[in-house]
Amino acid sequence: MNHARTSNRVVQPGRAGTILICVLACLAITTAMVTATLRSTLRDYREVRKERILRQTELVLEAGILRAREQLAANPEYEGETWQLSDSIVPGEIPATVEIAVDRAGDSPRVGVTARLGVSPQIIQRSFEFNFEPTTLSNEE
Repeated sequence: MNHARTSNRVVQPGRAGTILICVLACLAITTAMVTATLRSTLRDYREVRKERILRQTELVLEAGILRAREQLAANPEYEGETWQLSDSIVPGEIPATVEIAVDRAGDSPRVGVTARLGVSPQIIQRSFEFNFEPTTLSNEE
């Protein structure tokens, strides 16, 4: 006896649409979660990069201060200078410039050092001014 099985299954007209709507809702939620994660990651990357460039600017400024002190100690007539740092010194293809200016208007030379990293419109600049006393050649300032 060969019994053919027949299904008396009746598909309700609204059920297929309901499943499709649930699948689309899950897809939309997943897409929103992935988008939020990507935005957060990009924001964190930009913040870390900005902090790294800021730290590099501070280190370049310190180097400029040390150079100004050394040059003034070696040559009392030193007037200052401007120098561009190469990519081998400041990695990441970020242009860096240090400007040292000496003002001799008062009793002791007033030295201004400015360090700049980056390109317009995202240039980070830090400056430092001090009075040079030939006896103060320590790193305390």
